[in-house]
Amino acid sequence: MKILITCDLFPPEIHGGTEFAAYKTAKTLKENGHEVFVICNGNPEIKEYEGIPTFRIRMRRQFLANILWIPIIFKLARKVDVIHNFTFDTSFASIIVAKLLRKPAIASVQGVYGDAWIEMRESYLRGKIRKFFEKIYLRLPFDKFHMISNYSFQIGRKMGLRKEKAVVIPWGIDWKEYKVVKKEPFVLFVGRIENQKGLIYLIEAAKRLPNVKFLIAGKGSKKKS
Repeated sequence: MKILITCDLFPPEIHGGTEFAAYKTAKTLKENGHEVFVICNGNPEIKEYEGIPTFRIRMRRQFLANILWIPIIFKLARKVDVIHNFTFDTSFASIIVAKLLRKPAIASVQGVYGDAWIEMRESYLRGKIRKFFEKIYLRLPFDKFHMISNYSFQIGRKMGLRKEKAVVIPWGIDWKEYKVVKKEPFVLFVGRIENQKGLIYLIEAAKRLPNVKFLIAGKGSKKKS
């Protein structure tokens, strides 16, 4: 099959876990004999990554960008069998093109937050806006929504996600990449340092457990705070 992956960023340009998920999906599909193409934001001079063709356009991350993606995705989508979207930024354009070309389309949803957006955005208005767009996203006419956890699926159902449209498939771990070392009594967080990762709860727990060592590893806008 010929598969078009649409996402905001793709390696070597990485912002968080979504880019890695899109990359692992593309790599696995390629290893299984499928032809994979990627359309994403980024440096137009980067034409491929590990043998995966990439078509990169410098696009500002804003709602309007969803519309601007339409002609770009349409041009390449004509020769593929499936469109697989990974980010909100490219979701509207991906589904519009899919419907115009009568191509099946899948959306991999990396997280659903619902009411939690209001707290995470540190602004009631910004949180309400983000929740509004998330609700629209989950109601787009994709043929299937890939949810990465039952937690996200349950929140999505409350926001209008149709049960028959969704499938829960958690991202796996390659245990060969890890090894057991000497155990030490501490709590370790590894991930993007942002409010939506639940760090406020981790920090609160650390305050209540002064005798327990907490370590945070990662990068993000909240790194200095």
